[in-house]
Amino acid sequence: MNRLSLTSMSLLISLTLGGLSSQIGLLVSPVAEAFDLTQTAAAAQFSWLTGGILAGNVLAAPTLRYFNIRFVVACCYLVLIACSIGLHTVPVFHLVPVFFSIIGITAGIGVCAASTIIAQIWREFEASWINKFIQLVHRHRDNVGTESLRGNIMS
Repeated sequence: MNRLSLTSMSLLISLTLGGLSSQIGLLVSPVAEAFDLTQTAAAAQFSWLTGGILAGNVLAAPTLRYFNIRFVVACCYLVLIACSIGLHTVPVFHLVPVFFSIIGITAGIGVCAASTIIAQIWREFEASWINKFIQLVHRHRDNVGTESLRGNIMS
């Protein structure tokens, strides 16, 4: 895969986590109506999502150490899609916290994996860019420097 597609995929999973956590306020009323709960009881269930995200961030280090990062990202996407579909079809309220926890854990691991991918991509890019910059400076060292700058400013 090339740098652009890996960066896009990594940003997408990061934006997915942001989209999940930022829409909690909009989802409380529909969840409460669907399961005949108070809004407070429905809102409390979203703590399973945020707790899962925290757990996923903690579990990311050992997961990424023992598994291939591409495999981890692919599994995260598949589990997120499956659990999202499961949330729409869940018949009983007691399964909602389970789905929220799994989505949170998966999103937490996925964001750490995505951040790792982006850091690796741009570190390689930065290293090659710095090398080219140094070569350019060495090639034009007579024209770049304090003496030549001072001469250009004074004239």
